[in-house]
Amino acid sequence: MKTMLSKYAGTCAACSRPIAKGDLIAWSRASGAQHPKCAGVYLPQSPQDVRAPCWICGDPSGKFRPHGAATPVHCDKCHAARPPVNGSRWTPDFSDTTYEDQCAAACGFGL
Repeated sequence: MKTMLSKYAGTCAACSRPIAKGDLIAWSRASGAQHPKCAGVYLPQSPQDVRAPCWICGDPSGKFRPHGAATPVHCDKCHAARPPVNGSRWTPDFSDTTYEDQCAAACGFGL
């Protein structure tokens, strides 16, 4: 069974509900197009959809906060209370790549 975007609007072979053009579907020649949940296909969640306990206060509604190599899990309250970094909120830390760029420039590699 393949997972893909629907090229055409249609109907789920398992539940008979509509499938819109561009929806994610599970398809096989034998069973036709189905909603992934109807077909029992596991779809991983995106990091924005994952909820976990906040690392600071333990609130279960924490979300991944993308900044730097470490991606902490903070709730909205702790995220808002965190002090700004370098004058702006949540500036990514590129110090590792800056160091590598300086080393490359010193060695004569024009990266």
